[in-house]
Amino acid sequence: GGSTGAAGADTLMATDVSACPAAASMDCEQFTEDWELDIPAATIPREALIALLHKPGAKAHLRIQARRSPSNARNIIARTPAREIKLVICAHFDTFYGTPGAGDNGASAGALLALAKRLKGEDLPFQLEFVAFNGEEALPMGDDEYMRRGEDALGRILLAINMDGMGTLSGTNSVAIYS
Repeated sequence: GGSTGAAGADTLMATDVSACPAAASMDCEQFTEDWELDIPAATIPREALIALLHKPGAKAHLRIQARRSPSNARNIIARTPAREIKLVICAHFDTFYGTPGAGDNGASAGALLALAKRLKGEDLPFQLEFVAFNGEEALPMGDDEYMRRGEDALGRILLAINMDGMGTLSGTNSVAIYS
């Protein structure tokens, strides 16, 4: 698999919303990861924002404890022997704070592994490429790195099937066609 490059993650905690009693009674702790921002960022619940907007001139206190550290992430890629045409089947395996990791996207990553196991050894008229992406939730870092590294072979891809959110009851099916 390919490295998605170095990424820094900010771990942020928003606390001390004493100027807003409605916000003070809520769980305002939020963790945010955003590789595009070089400064700390925080999120408060919608209800806290509305309460603050109804108190013009009120002071609010926000304390952010942040630490940025470089890290590496990897995509996982498995291929059948090379053929002129390629079919890509992919899913991401990362999750994000506040998202249902089993449904987004553990179930799809599991389905990707099951398909790879089922299709192992099949003599097909095209190459199969199974891609498990990392870094999809916050930014498409894994996707971007895959495209960057495989730019010369994109013309060989006949079809790409991306599985995302298979484990959610409220999920939808969609088809996107690019030419």
